[in-house]
Amino acid sequence: MYTGPGEYVHYKGERYVALGLATNASNESTSDEQLVIYQRKGDYGGPRFARPLKEFDQEVPTNNLVDHPRGRVPRFRRID
Repeated sequence: MYTGPGEYVHYKGERYVALGLATNASNESTSDEQLVIYQRKGDYGGPRFARPLKEFDQEVPTNNLVDHPRGRVPRFRRID
């Protein structure tokens, strides 16, 4: 769940730094959707990514039912 700028881990294990929020205000957008802007940790000259806030906060399916009996985990989890 997005709680502000900081370090997050993706459910597949890669670490990212969320830089903040932006608003998708394009002419094609039907609403002013909020996007999380983030990049791979340590790759500060590399690409930045934008993902809709609702997707960033989504839970995704997992096969690890031992640690996650509901069969779902957060897409991103804050770790700092």
